[in-house]
Amino acid sequence: MYSTKGRIPLVLRYDDYSSLSNTAADVRVIAALKRHKMQATFAVIPYVCSGDAHDASAQTSVPLAGEKARILKEAVDSGVVDVALHGFSHQSIRSEHAAGYSEFRGLERDSQSRRILRGKSLLEETLGVRMATFIPPWGTYDSVTLSVLEDLGFEALSANMEGTTGEFSRLKFLPATCELAHLPKAIASVRSTRDPQPIVVAAIHSYDPELVRGCADEPSGTTFESILDWISSQPDVEVRSITETLHLTTDLLQDRYRAVRSLASLQRLVLPGSRYKLDFYPSQTTTRRMRRLTWFRSVLFAGPTLGRLAYRRLRSLASRAGSRTRQGVGDDDTTNE
Repeated sequence: MYSTKGRIPLVLRYDDYSSLSNTAADVRVIAALKRHKMQATFAVIPYVCSGDAHDASAQTSVPLAGEKARILKEAVDSGVVDVALHGFSHQSIRSEHAAGYSEFRGLERDSQSRRILRGKSLLEETLGVRMATFIPPWGTYDSVTLSVLEDLGFEALSANMEGTTGEFSRLKFLPATCELAHLPKAIASVRSTRDPQPIVVAAIHSYDPELVRGCADEPSGTTFESILDWISSQPDVEVRSITETLHLTTDLLQDRYRAVRSLASLQRLVLPGSRYKLDFYPSQTTTRRMRRLTWFRSVLFAGPTLGRLAYRRLRSLASRAGSRTRQGVGDDDTTNE
């Protein structure tokens, strides 16, 4: 059970921190978190590729070191940042977008294990913390990845709503549920369902408009700082890191993830583009209720559309029948003459 007593756990997940990431944005996020006394989980790339992450050709990698390592360690030591391992180099093993970008999916076990262990070791030695959570680049991985993570002592995986659980996994699953801009809507969704054990995981990137704004050349619009102000004003929202959230409840194992993944797939199938899209991580009780509601809404929305189509079809058939009848009458009249 949760220890939050009706409050909504919110995880801020800042992806792609590395030696080559946008330092100005990284520092801005850390400073804003400090001012608001909040903690975020940083998905850190240990050996970031030096070129285009989507290009599978040979590239050099740049380890987390120097100034970027110092900035991150200070943030970790001050309690502002919780660290998760974000792949190895964040370079796709295939260049074709149609096949889907991935650093690990389809890669042989030894290669996956070697990359994950090497990245884990670098971050643990550099930052002095234990890596418990793995965040795969592009949210893509396979059952081999899950097995390797368990062997290497990881506790959790944070990807998205479309991943696999393999045949059986002891890992905890905590997927990203929304982007930063959609956070207010996600919180509203939780409140409307009255879920007893919800979790919201907002994925953040340095290129998000909310982070770009607030710079000297982009002074207007919603900023990361203003979003944190909004979060602080919500009495039922409690910001927690992934590591903290893992200990809130035992209901983070594969059964919950499978149920929520199935619900998300159903929503995409029967309510494409709908405002009812899943944007938080519901408990299994709420997932079952939302599944029934999704089917009801699909019938409700489809009913009038199907009715109009049926009406138009019947009118068309009636019109054709009437035309044939009139034609037949005309033929008879001609014959009688």
